[in-house]
Amino acid sequence: MKKITVALATYNEEDNLDDCLSSVKNFADEIVIVDASLESVESVVTAFPELRTGYVHHWPPSAAAQRNAGIRACDPSATLVASADDDTSFEPDSFAAMLRFWESAGEDVLGASFNILNYRLPGWQSLKRSRIVARLGLYPTRLGGVAPSGWQSVFGNFSQTQFVQWLPTTAVVWRRHVLNR
Repeated sequence: MKKITVALATYNEEDNLDDCLSSVKNFADEIVIVDASLESVESVVTAFPELRTGYVHHWPPSAAAQRNAGIRACDPSATLVASADDDTSFEPDSFAAMLRFWESAGEDVLGASFNILNYRLPGWQSLKRSRIVARLGLYPTRLGGVAPSGWQSVFGNFSQTQFVQWLPTTAVVWRRHVLNR
């Protein structure tokens, strides 16, 4: 059975953090909160005594650096490591579905993203999906694609499992061995 740890970056978001922890408390084997808040959010963490948690204070705030610190602090026996932002709330069945996915995923699958249901494409970003932009190689039209320019497409949300060329860091699960390298 796969063991999952969540590295959770937070910055001055006590209310969002509370919602996020409530949505993962029944699924994660461990949650490492990496806090860059001006005032500690450790009291929110202690409000969930049923969770196996780690707490790391990180300064200065940087979502990427906080995720990396959280990954380093995760239990080394975890086979899967998720990263999430403090304003992410997971649907009740999302972790169970993700774990089912990983039970049958081939060894060539290194990471998987949760479907982001509340993603809204700003109006001006619809230009990224135009054929002329794709022809120029600026942005790919395929969701989850990377163009020759190096720019990635918008992610959106998917109705079925989709193999992509990049994964957002907002709510993603990686095989632990990938992160160790």
